[in-house]
Amino acid sequence: AAYSIQNAALYNPLVDLFCVIGIAAGDFFSDSFYVLITMGRLLNALGCTLMIYLAIRMIPRGKELLCLISLFPINLQERASISADGPSYAAAVLLTAFVLYMRYNREKLDRRRMLQLCAILIFTAACKVVYFAMALLILTIGGGILAEKQTETLSQRYISAGEELRIMTENADWPRAQEEAQESHM
Repeated sequence: AAYSIQNAALYNPLVDLFCVIGIAAGDFFSDSFYVLITMGRLLNALGCTLMIYLAIRMIPRGKELLCLISLFPINLQERASISADGPSYAAAVLLTAFVLYMRYNREKLDRRRMLQLCAILIFTAACKVVYFAMALLILTIGGGILAEKQTETLSQRYISAGEELRIMTENADWPRAQEEAQESHM
């Protein structure tokens, strides 16, 4: 019997970057499954911990609280596993810390900072689709950091993207898509 797995790809492969590097490195040392998995887990833990370390250094206030929360057993377990939850948490924390840093220090968002922000946003949005909404945090930077023209342009792009999403949703033929999916299962 054929099974539909169209909804199985909920995570972007970018989330597994640390694990893939660890498994590839482990493959040089051994063919043992245990070694490969352990190396993947180790690199995932190191990569996520590095991202959290950067967030703790960057966040203007609450460093101790962020450190404490990141040391909760569940967060340690997520980072030391082959799971997308560790990188998801680390990316969300790093994005939040970056936005707070920019807002608190009132630095201008120059080209270098914009590239850093884009890289963090892409990784965060790749972790889980719902984290894409965290991109709206950019608008909270405001207050002279983004030029008025940049803020206006970003706002217009979010509004137009939301409008496009609404139009796509309205135009989708959901009942027909459900019927086709049910027919393919039979």
